Amino acid sequence: MKNGLLLIIVSAFLLAGCSKVPEKSPDKQIYSKGLERLVIHAVNGVKTANDSLGNLIDLRLPVNNEYSRLKVDSFMTSTGNGLYSVLLTYPNPTYNRLAVYTPRLSALLIDKSLNGYIADEIIDAGGREYLKVIEDYRTKDLLRLNRMSLYAIEDTAVHLAFRDFIRLVEPKIVYDQVITEFTGPMIKTSFSSSQKSDISGKGDIFTYDSGQRKYISTNRVFYNFVLSEIQSFNHKAENPEINDYSSMVLSTGMNPILDSLKSSQTSPNPMGFTLSLDKNWKEMKNFTVVDHIKKSVKGYHYVNEVIGADLSVIMIPPNDKIDKYIDYKLNNTLKTKYTIMYSNKIDLGRNFVQYFEYFCASKKYLLIITASKYTYDNYKKIFDNIVYSFIIKDC
Repeated sequence: MKNGLLLIIVSAFLLAGCSKVPEKSPDKQIYSKGLERLVIHAVNGVKTANDSLGNLIDLRLPVNNEYSRLKVDSFMTSTGNGLYSVLLTYPNPTYNRLAVYTPRLSALLIDKSLNGYIADEIIDAGGREYLKVIEDYRTKDLLRLNRMSLYAIEDTAVHLAFRDFIRLVEPKIVYDQVITEFTGPMIKTSFSSSQKSDISGKGDIFTYDSGQRKYISTNRVFYNFVLSEIQSFNHKAENPEINDYSSMVLSTGMNPILDSLKSSQTSPNPMGFTLSLDKNWKEMKNFTVVDHIKKSVKGYHYVNEVIGADLSVIMIPPNDKIDKYIDYKLNNTLKTKYTIMYSNKIDLGRNFVQYFEYFCASKKYLLIITASKYTYDNYKKIFDNIVYSFIIKDC
């Protein structure tokens, strides 16, 4: 990787800006050169250009037009519809972007979580088309990582269907994960290493989950192996690591906005609860909760990109037991207006997750809080305020 900054996994959003460019017309198609010009305008802080691109650039961060690469490609779907891809990379990977647009500038994909040097291509596999992306970057100065993402291409949507590490290069040994079989319902992989190791000759199976629209491994063998190797690698990095939103913002020369006192109440919703959240929490509409839960459930989801945390709330039928939804015990109790049962903090490697169950009369809710360890430990007040602010309507 050519970058001075080191990145594991991070993402960003949002906007602001100035200046004027013509806004898109719903009746007018755009072409590669026009799209490239719009991207350059957005990179230079032009809000109208950025708005027309679905907020491709996070204009709350300092404007950065010193990108290392801007690539705009056109390609055809299997049904003959034309789409455009945009790949924007920087020495500071905080600003990296991958996007896919229709000719009328509908954003089908904007990925703000890519690291290092990025290569992309269109492939056919498993009976459909994918945009394949390979990232090449370093962590702890000396460890080199390759990560592969496969985005399924449809006429009206592009979504991430597969993502996993495919290579770890340590000073004395190289580990690889290679796809050996790719069908519609399944991806098979095998592992190898440049020297004899515990994972040599092993492999993994990813099966397609139609509800989540992605390939999932129950064990995530290579991913967990790579994280374990990184965590146990005894070397203090000299270059700054970017591993959550706060460190990402700091890498741009800004200070994170962490004012938990300016809270505001969420509007009552059809599920019958409210939360006190500050302006940095963004609600995701029409959300299906799938992370950190045993089965996908419709609910509410809130993301705080400033501190790197998210919340999910689902409503549980009164007769359902909590172990139908999670594998962790709620062994702790808080007495407020309601009875709150909650779990210990659960270590997920780089993140903590914690579960809170609220019940009053016949109403029962599960609140799931996920945050980086740094955020959870240093901004506990934010999460305490949220937990105590949960209000059940008519209870």
